[in-house]
Amino acid sequence: MRSAYILVKVRPNKSSINVLNKVENLPIVKEAVTTYGEYDLLIKVNFSNFKELTMFIYDVLRLIPEAGSTTTMVVAKMK
Repeated sequence: MRSAYILVKVRPNKSSINVLNKVENLPIVKEAVTTYGEYDLLIKVNFSNFKELTMFIYDVLRLIPEAGSTTTMVVAKMK
């Protein structure tokens, strides 16, 4: 199992809570929080292969109308 952190910028004048509500209970999502600063949400996901990660980003996350750009950081090493 691999992990990644996805940073999400919400579109102007849209609610980050709406995005959070749509993703927080999905099986791939292990943690999702709203944040202050350059990004509006931080989502931690666990995935079996990169196809699963790609499908979540392109077929789920980026199809949420309020979600804007994303930055994905795949964990290189965990203790």
